Amino acid sequence: MNAKMVLDRLLLANLQIASLSSKKVTNIKSLQNSLDEMPTTLNETYQVILDRIALGNEEDQSLAHRALLWVVNAARFLKVDELLEVLGTDLETATFDHDLCTREEILLTVCLGLLHVEKETHTVHLVRE
Repeated sequence: MNAKMVLDRLLLANLQIASLSSKKVTNIKSLQNSLDEMPTTLNETYQVILDRIALGNEEDQSLAHRALLWVVNAARFLKVDELLEVLGTDLETATFDHDLCTREEILLTVCLGLLHVEKETHTVHLVRE
């Protein structure tokens, strides 16, 4: 097994643990059902996470989608403060509105584990990077 395969398996396990921790598991049977229903590949896991984002409320969906689009399409890694600032921009007027800003914790929560902030550099990455 090469290093990429090991990293992929660790990432899959990390995403699955994050998924389990966000579910309401009230007994062993519901835990077993959750484990049985978990996707077994990274692509399936990404799809399940995107589907869960789509099931959220409209505001959370919009925030998550805009954040993911910025991170994926940026010419360089964005600092978390930069991402939070662009997400605080009113799309209709193209002006910054402090009242539209969110906190890092909220952003990471609505993205359901797809984004990670590097502690040393404060840059935002997709979990696959």
